[in-house]
Amino acid sequence: MRNKKVTSIKDKASEDDLKLARLIAEGCAKSEPSPECRAYVDGDLTNHPDKWREYGELAREAMDLALKDFWLGYYTKASVIIGAEKLKQELGIDEAPTSIRILIEHAVLCHVRLGMVEHLYSRMDSKRMDVVEHWERRLTLAQRRFTRAVTTLARTRALLARAEVAQAHAERATGRAGMQLVESA
Repeated sequence: MRNKKVTSIKDKASEDDLKLARLIAEGCAKSEPSPECRAYVDGDLTNHPDKWREYGELAREAMDLALKDFWLGYYTKASVIIGAEKLKQELGIDEAPTSIRILIEHAVLCHVRLGMVEHLYSRMDSKRMDVVEHWERRLTLAQRRFTRAVTTLARTRALLARAEVAQAHAERATGRAGMQLVESA
C-alpha cells in the first residue's frame, strides 16, 4: 500500500498561486514561453481587455526606462513622472481621440528626454571639443525630436478640427437638401 500525501485546501491554494506566479514570471521574462504560459497569457488578456496596459503600455515603459538610470534619484524621477502626467492632462489627453492621445504621449516623452539632455548638457564640465560636440549633437537631436512631435500634434489637431467642421457642413447641407425636396413635393 502506497502512502499518499494528504494536502489541505490551503496547501493546494498555495501550490496554485505558485504555479500562477511561475506562469506570469515566464510570460514576463521570455519572448517564447511554454505553450501552457501562452495559453494562460492569451486567456488572461482576452478575459481582461484593459490588462494590456499593465505589461504593454510602451510609452509608459519608455518613460520608466529613460528615467531609470537618470542619476538624480527617486525624488526627481517621481517628480518628473508627476509633471509628465500633469502635462498630458493640460494637453487634453482624457478628451482626445486615440490618434491625438498617442501623439500627446509621444510629445510628453520627447519633452522629458529633452529636459534630461538639457540637464546633462548643463552639468557637463569637459572642455574637450569632442565631448562638447557630442553633447551639442545630442541636444540638437532632442530639440528636433521634441519640435517635430509638437508640430505633428498641432497639425493633427488642426486636421481633425477641419474634418469635424467639414462633416458638420455636409450634414447641414444634406439636411437642407432633404427639406427642399420635401417642400417641392
